[in-house]
Amino acid sequence: ITLTVAKRAIIVRADSPSKIYGDDDPVFDYSIEGSMAADEELSGSLEREPGENAGLYVINQGTLDDPNYDIEFFAGEFTIERRPITVTANDSGKVAQDDDPESFGYEVTDGSLVGGDALDGELERLSGEQIGDYTILQGTLTSERNPNYAITYEPGIFTIEGDTQSDLVLEADEESFPWGDSTELAVSGGDGDGEITFEILSESSDGTCSITTDEESGVTTLTGEHSGSCTVIAEKASDGTFDAIESNVISIAVQKHSQFITFDPID
Repeated sequence: ITLTVAKRAIIVRADSPSKIYGDDDPVFDYSIEGSMAADEELSGSLEREPGENAGLYVINQGTLDDPNYDIEFFAGEFTIERRPITVTANDSGKVAQDDDPESFGYEVTDGSLVGGDALDGELERLSGEQIGDYTILQGTLTSERNPNYAITYEPGIFTIEGDTQSDLVLEADEESFPWGDSTELAVSGGDGDGEITFEILSESSDGTCSITTDEESGVTTLTGEHSGSCTVIAEKASDGTFDAIESNVISIAVQKHSQFITFDPID
């Protein structure tokens, strides 16, 4: 009599685990449908397709086997998920009319890069060359360009500061004259196209001086309304490229009129 011992049929189904890119692989587990003899276990282990980039990999039977079992194997899927990181742009800036930096810096402020990885892509900023703040945008530093990472982006601020104007010099044709007369005010120096304005800083008494500008000629004059003194300053406003600048201060003396009294002779 020949006794044949047949293999026991079982079904092995691989689990479908996952990991984050850069982490170690887990142990690949499986479930068994059907029964095994008491205290017996399958020898060997499951294996997966090679690769460490984010994506899907088939889990195959590997070395998992046993001569006493007829194994029907169902493969699993191993998922390598993108590694989450937060990229924060560094605030930076320049002086108007200077060139932008070659690149805008950033830091990984949450999470970490793996090994010697470096992110691909560059940050960009909102366009503009006037004085002010401009948002530093994500540009091409995206998850699409870095498929192993899920990038959360925190923008920065790029500040354009005004350039410094050359000295603004205020002059008056006459710095001393009788009340009721006027003197022309003029400025030289400065840079850019900012508006020039004049201001009376102080007066010996209210209303000693007044300033007017002719709309057609653009000539500015200071008039002495009554005797006393006043100080005057000019300012050239910012034009979006140069900062505003103030001139020197000049003092104006408004003199009393001379009076001549003639007496008739006494007979």
